[in-house]
Amino acid sequence: MKKLVLATAIAALSTGAFANTDFSGHRVGIGASNLKFSDTEGSWNLGTGVKVEYGYDFNQIFGINVSYAWNQDDVYIPDYKEKLDYKARTFKIDTDIGYAFDLGQAWIKPYGVLGLAFLGDEVNTSDYGKITGNDSSIYLGAGVRGELDMGLYADLRFDLPMYGDLDADYLSFTIGYKF
Repeated sequence: MKKLVLATAIAALSTGAFANTDFSGHRVGIGASNLKFSDTEGSWNLGTGVKVEYGYDFNQIFGINVSYAWNQDDVYIPDYKEKLDYKARTFKIDTDIGYAFDLGQAWIKPYGVLGLAFLGDEVNTSDYGKITGNDSSIYLGAGVRGELDMGLYADLRFDLPMYGDLDADYLSFTIGYKF
């Protein structure tokens, strides 16, 4: 009886290991990114921009992601009291930690994010000309990714970096392919 229990336990552990290796792999995607800034004076939305991403899943729990998003819009910023052409470019690298649940022909992975964001922005004003800046931030986020067995995936996530006194809210939706 002890040998049967031991054999069953080894078989169960081996099955889990195979499942983890089946889930690992590279993925690339493209989608939409919405960026909103806020501070003590108010908030402004840069609208929907474009996001490209690369990721690698080590197993059903851990993955890494690298993304680049660009957002641009004419916004009213209270400090300048005029409508400005505002451009923001964000490079992010992070890890997602969650668990991918096997649904038969698909997977779904709710996850948390810990990462580092690098922001480059540019504002064109009538009084001061072009103003540029750069900043970086450690950030937290959350998301959910669904993936079909054929490799197609969709990812919805929300990231919350803070650049000095400026809060940023990134909401993105990407569609891609996992190799």
